[in-house]
Amino acid sequence: IGSQLKPLTIEEAAELRAEAEAEINQAFDSRLEDIEELKKLVDDDFERSKKEMQIASDLRAKDQTNQLMGKIDQISNDFLSKNKALRDGTKLAAAADENMKGKGLDVGSWGSIAGKEVLTSSSSEWKALLGSVGSAQSSSDVVEAEGFEETVVPAEKNRILIVCDDQQDKSTKKVLDKFVDILSDTFDSDIEINKYSPTSSIPMGGDSAQCVILVASALNGQSSAQNLLGRILKRTAPIAGGKIGVPPSHLIVLSTQGTERTDKFPYSMQNLMGGNKLTKRREVEEAIITTVKARLEKRLNVPPMDYTVLKLGEVVDDDKALKGGDISLVSGDTLDGEVGVNAAANTLLQAVAYQPAARNATFSIAGGLTASYKTDDDLFWNSLFLKLDGPELLRMEKLIS
Repeated sequence: IGSQLKPLTIEEAAELRAEAEAEINQAFDSRLEDIEELKKLVDDDFERSKKEMQIASDLRAKDQTNQLMGKIDQISNDFLSKNKALRDGTKLAAAADENMKGKGLDVGSWGSIAGKEVLTSSSSEWKALLGSVGSAQSSSDVVEAEGFEETVVPAEKNRILIVCDDQQDKSTKKVLDKFVDILSDTFDSDIEINKYSPTSSIPMGGDSAQCVILVASALNGQSSAQNLLGRILKRTAPIAGGKIGVPPSHLIVLSTQGTERTDKFPYSMQNLMGGNKLTKRREVEEAIITTVKARLEKRLNVPPMDYTVLKLGEVVDDDKALKGGDISLVSGDTLDGEVGVNAAANTLLQAVAYQPAARNATFSIAGGLTASYKTDDDLFWNSLFLKLDGPELLRMEKLIS
């Protein structure tokens, strides 16, 4: 066959080559179009996958948000339930007024509960521990217990019991050490101060102390506080003769700012990073408040008590604290900022011995005291604590030039 074919001319060979190149180019172009179409399909599929992933992520985030909001609602409901007694506290004042039945009042009391006058104002001549709401009760009460009479007698000397952990909370230790120094300088009579750690053998009945100072950071939440209260508020068994001591009647909680604001920065972060330490301190506060309120609301056959919750900022030297301003005192958990050692210790002294407005109250302090401050400046402290006997609607100072 090849011998019969005529050889291609130059023109025919060129034409054949051109046709071959055209066919090859057409095949490449078709393949390139397929590749481009495949790339477009891959891109479309990737974009669709991204959208699906975003939708799934949004759904997961929404589910987590719903769970978080549910937990917040549960915490809020639990908080309101636990604090019902505290929110109903204003009923106690009305009950005291109703119980007076036209009886005149001595200066320094606002009513009576179960026949006991309730002390609420101070005097510059008062130089002994106020003790409690029940400090207005008679010096001895005859009660019947288990078929025989026992005489409840007040403690023979002023005594304060402090529950703290000096190793764990060194800042509060500075405040307590300064408080002890100021206390001994202020009172002529000796006041016995006994310190115990939460894990030590704390005396039953609170060692007959009139006042107990509890450092919230030393206790591990509600159960720890309730166990401690059950011990220090228990009457000691009477010895032959029938006389028993009166358990402490004023409970002071030294706590920190932010325990009621764990949902707000920076306290939310402090609580999270600190193993819910602010939540646990708030539980200690609530345990004390609930115990005191229950004694009045349920009218238990036990002596009434007072509580004081004092919230401190970061404890620093007063010179440093003064950079943030002079000492401020505000009801509730509303202040932020550092507090001086001297300012905190003197405020604690006022709450223990001089300021009835600090009774059954929660307040926070910040700022410092100047070096020229005098401990016995009654006008200064009475004016500072007056806002707790509130609400304070308006304060005008220096009206007379």
